Amino acid sequence: MAWWRDAGLSHDYADATSLWIEAEPAPAPSAAAPNRGAAPGPAPVDATPPPAPIIDRADWPQDLAAFAPWWLEDALPVPAGVRRVPPRGPSGADLMIIVPMPEAEDTTDLLSGPRGRCLSAMLGAMGIPADAVYLASALPACDPLPDWADLAAQRLGELLAHHIALVAPRRVCVFGQSILPLLNHGPTQTTADLHIINQKGPANTAGLPPIFGSPDLDLLVKRPAQRRRFWHDWLEWSA
Repeated sequence: MAWWRDAGLSHDYADATSLWIEAEPAPAPSAAAPNRGAAPGPAPVDATPPPAPIIDRADWPQDLAAFAPWWLEDALPVPAGVRRVPPRGPSGADLMIIVPMPEAEDTTDLLSGPRGRCLSAMLGAMGIPADAVYLASALPACDPLPDWADLAAQRLGELLAHHIALVAPRRVCVFGQSILPLLNHGPTQTTADLHIINQKGPANTAGLPPIFGSPDLDLLVKRPAQRRRFWHDWLEWSA
């Protein structure tokens, strides 16, 4: 009945109408009800504290060599029994690639499954050597249902911007719409608009290298039309 009430239906109409949902009786006045003439009290204050940072900034590695070991041991919490996978690649890479999380097939190397094979083919078409690419993920392990809004509130974007700053790549390619808001990309912008990404705000993204956004690699693997769109946008952006 509550579902129909929320839908705005209160009668079952036939040749003769009949009341379908009975009106709820008015609650009995409470003995402790306040005087109607009394001034209203102050509005209740939400005492819920803001979400704490995932990891205190003071604990973040300050050089790239220390980041991968920290990522494997002390970084973000991950589901029990799920393997952490480190980033890999050179400092000062020509291109830093960021995906939401490792593939389920990854064991020791990031993007060693079907999405990684698709990416390798794309890099070959772009003319970018594999040893000039730094591969990273926003999360250290595969998580089927991450709460991206909660992670953003816990300053995951700041950590991601810090990781980019440690790598100091010439440019960045982000795969996955869930990552873009972490870097202050407006939800009304298309992925092709990332050359005007808003790099001001709580994620401390000011000064980051140019960032290109793309749909998730899963979509590129499954949909040729998405690959054509990616290629067109990439050529325009990298020209």
